Amino acid sequence: MNYVEIELGGKTRKLKFDYNALCEVEAKAGKSVIQLMSADNLGFGAVRALLYGGLIWQDRGLTMDRLGQMLSEYMSNGGSLGDLMAKISEALNASGLFGKPMQSDEAGDESGGNVEGVLN
Repeated sequence: MNYVEIELGGKTRKLKFDYNALCEVEAKAGKSVIQLMSADNLGFGAVRALLYGGLIWQDRGLTMDRLGQMLSEYMSNGGSLGDLMAKISEALNASGLFGKPMQSDEAGDESGGNVEGVLN
């Protein structure tokens, strides 16, 4: 499975990154995905841009404004940026664009295949 399910806007959505999605993220954010995922750049705008890129394939009518409203609702209902970033990281890893996607039994293996490994 190359997507991750996430609850936003009152429904379950599929967060998926392919090459075009990552290009869209970089175009919206004006920074590379690697830069966005670094602790120095991580913030509300980065999270929204990353989620937009990963959700637009399933909802072509999605706008940054509407996503921002969904994220405000998510945060008001107890969600956190940390939870969102965990989903984003999981979906980026599942994409295989940063190496072989990690399987759950490989979680302790530091040999690659995850976006955090690319950043370190």
